[in-house]
Amino acid sequence: MLDYLIIGQGIAGTVLAETLLNHQKTVLVVNDETGFCSSKVAAGIYNPLTGKKLHKTWLADSLFPFLEKFYTDLEEKLNTKFFHNKLIYRPFRSVEEQNEWLLRAELPEFAIYLDKNPDNQSYENLIKNPFGGIATKQAGYVDLPTLLRAYKDFLITKNAYINANFLYQDVVFEADKVVWKEFSAKKIIFCEGANATQNPFLKHLPFSPVKGEILEIKLLQDTNKNTNYSTDIINLGVSLVPIQQNQTIRVASTYSWQPLDWEISAKAIQELTEKATQILSVPFEIVGQVAGVRPATKNRRPIMGLHHANPLIGVFNGLGSKGVSLAPYLAHCFYQYLEENVPLPTEINDV
Repeated sequence: MLDYLIIGQGIAGTVLAETLLNHQKTVLVVNDETGFCSSKVAAGIYNPLTGKKLHKTWLADSLFPFLEKFYTDLEEKLNTKFFHNKLIYRPFRSVEEQNEWLLRAELPEFAIYLDKNPDNQSYENLIKNPFGGIATKQAGYVDLPTLLRAYKDFLITKNAYINANFLYQDVVFEADKVVWKEFSAKKIIFCEGANATQNPFLKHLPFSPVKGEILEIKLLQDTNKNTNYSTDIINLGVSLVPIQQNQTIRVASTYSWQPLDWEISAKAIQELTEKATQILSVPFEIVGQVAGVRPATKNRRPIMGLHHANPLIGVFNGLGSKGVSLAPYLAHCFYQYLEENVPLPTEINDV
C-alpha cells in the first residue's frame, strides 16, 4: 500500500511529492497531461518584496532560504538547470519614491533583501531609469516547464507517475485507506490547482481563481551594434524576465477574474504591451502569448490540511501567483503536520 496518492503534478504536486520521497514515503502522482495546468505557463518568479510599497512576502524569512536549498538540491538530483537566481531591479518613478524606498532599505527587516546601490548604468541599454532604482536580492525565477518535465521523468523511473484522467467517482474510501483503480493509499492529497473548483470533496473551500496572461517579446536591436542587456528581472507594474540569451523577454502578467478561461486575449496584449513600452527603451515585437488560471483564494493564503469530515483526504493548493516561493517550505510544513503532528502555519485556510 502506498503512503500517499497525489492528484496533480503542477508546482504543488511536484514539490510535495519530492518532499515526501525525501522522507522515505511512497507516492503515486496521477496527472492528466491533456488538462490545463497553470504551472506550465507561469513565469515562475520568486520575490521576497512585492507591491508598489515593497511589502514583505508572507513568511519571507522562512520561505526564501528554504527554497534556494530545495531547488538547488533538486537541480543536482535531476541534473537539470531550472533555478535562476536573479536580482529584481525596480526603477524609481520619481525622486520622492527614491527617497521613500532608500529609507525603507535602512530598516533591518528589509536590508537583507535590498541592494540600495545597484549598478544603474548596467540597465540603461534596456530600460528608462532617469531616477535610478533599487534591487531586490534572494529573488529570481524557476523555469517551471523544464522542472515539471524533468520531475515527471524522474517519477517514471520510480514507478511513481501515471498519466490518467482522474475521475472522482472512481475513488473508494475504506476504513483506513483510499482505493483508486488497482492502487490503495493511506491518504489521497489533491494538488489540482484551479481544477479543484470542480472537486466535489472540496466545494466548501474558499477558492477564488485568477486568470493571468503573459507575453513573450523579442528585442529588436540595431544589427550594427553589439548591445549587451542586463540579465536581471525588471519590475515596474509588470515583470520583465529575460530568457534565451536575453534577446527574448517574458512580460508578466495580467490579473483578471472574468472570464476565467484559458484563452489568450487582445485586451491582455494591449495592457502588457503598453506597460512594457513604458519601461523599455528599445523596440520589440511580440512572439508569443499564454494564458492560465491561478489557484488563488479569497484571502490570498494557501489551503492545506486534512478534510474536516474525512481525514483520508488532504489538500495542498491555493498557492496563487506565489507557488514557486511557497511550495518548498509549506510542503515541508505539510509533511510535519501529516507525519509528526506539528501544527500548520497560522493564517492558512483549513480544509
